[in-house]
Amino acid sequence: MANNSKDKRTPLTAAEVREAFEPLQNEYPPILNLQAAAKLSGYSPLTLRKKLSEGWFGSSAKRGKPVLFWRDRFVIELMDRPMAVRRNSPINGGDHETH
Repeated sequence: MANNSKDKRTPLTAAEVREAFEPLQNEYPPILNLQAAAKLSGYSPLTLRKKLSEGWFGSSAKRGKPVLFWRDRFVIELMDRPMAVRRNSPINGGDHETH
């Protein structure tokens, strides 16, 4: 049986996320509004709202008005989900979107 290293990722830790965002504190504070979370994720605000309604980001989002996100938890949920690459995201270096 072949070893598929792509399926064996080390989970991202909160400490790693905090450290990565230290130089970006002004742009991405610990609590993000919908627009900042959309910019960070590469999703549009409308798409992010739709994903919230579908049950995504349950441990990082406070739904209602205004929608708020715990940045570190949000990044962990983004990185740990097996999903398509998001376009224009600082997380992935602005790669194009694929499905």
